[in-house]
Amino acid sequence: MLMVELSHRELPIEYDTEEALIDLCKAMAQMAPGAMFAGFTTVELDQSTANVMSAIDAATKEYEESK
Repeated sequence: MLMVELSHRELPIEYDTEEALIDLCKAMAQMAPGAMFAGFTTVELDQSTANVMSAIDAATKEYEESK
């Protein structure tokens, strides 16, 4: 489970509920369409982690510039 794996990192990432983590993953998937998918029980990366992060970074910058 992703929530458990995140809690075992050197610097743990913890969420109060699974729903909070699911919502975050779904939001990230919307920022990186075609690069990742997030459902209620799975998160799938269709590209490398670096490409997914680049897509999310680009979407974030585009949003900030549109303000």
